[in-house]
Amino acid sequence: MISVIIPTYKRPELLRRAVQSVLNQTLTDWELVISDDEAPSGEAWAYLNELAAKDPRIRITRNTGAHGQVGNVNHCLQQVRGEWIKPLFDDDVLLPNCLEAFLKAVEGRPEVALAGCLAHRFYDGEPRRADPAYTRSAMEITSQRYAHLAMYLQDGECGTMPTQMFINAAAIRGGALMAEDAQLFSAVDQVWFAEILRHGDRLHLPLILVEEHQGSHESVTSTISRTDLDTECLVVKERLLKYIPADVKRPSLAVACKMMLGIRGLHRIANRHYCEGLKLLIASIHPYALWLTMQWVLRKLKPGYFTSTHRVRIN
Repeated sequence: MISVIIPTYKRPELLRRAVQSVLNQTLTDWELVISDDEAPSGEAWAYLNELAAKDPRIRITRNTGAHGQVGNVNHCLQQVRGEWIKPLFDDDVLLPNCLEAFLKAVEGRPEVALAGCLAHRFYDGEPRRADPAYTRSAMEITSQRYAHLAMYLQDGECGTMPTQMFINAAAIRGGALMAEDAQLFSAVDQVWFAEILRHGDRLHLPLILVEEHQGSHESVTSTISRTDLDTECLVVKERLLKYIPADVKRPSLAVACKMMLGIRGLHRIANRHYCEGLKLLIASIHPYALWLTMQWVLRKLKPGYFTSTHRVRIN
């Protein structure tokens, strides 16, 4: 069985859309665990009670108090009964074949701890972009040995957000919960994925199986200074570096950070902030960092090729 989890807080209309996308799944062997963080209870809780009364596969729970997203996600995770877990944030949507495709991909592969798919992205309800499709359709597996190195080098196209992920429940039962951390502002998800990957392999499923929706409201990253984001990036890189086996070749922390500056510089130029982008590119100059940045660019241009870490392709 698959456990779909939805942490929610004061967004009843968006929640209805997310729930309907679960009800529309082609695969029907699932449970839906919804944790409501609102106190006192509001419109969403009344809707959830009606929902649970109609469908025994739906379980609802209250997580009242100032827990925030991390606490609400963990509360959901601690309620699940399935062998696999599908996170779904309340503003996102699963495409009808999502659960079926993920389950087929991991079938017979208990060594997989984390699988990820591609997404179609929306902004204020309007299509923004879809993740670039692979030029070949084969699934790929990055073994646990190289999974943290792949994150360290940003070598992964399938999944950057929880809604894109499919998690082996054994990893969660082994302690891989989201962490409350004062040093993390926007990278809580990435550190969580790194913890999950301490329990197994990473599967890349090159199919668009979810819609990710973002509104015009302030995001976490839009309210944080670039200095704080740089500091957070360094913290994440340091943690990933500790998880990479000592006998696996990897660039130094300094080189990885210069690579990050190069990528940010390219992003700024793409968004027409030419002076800032050029300054970042100049600051990133280092032969090895330049090579790694170019590999990253090539991966974006031709997904599925130019990987920096070892993967096994599955027909």
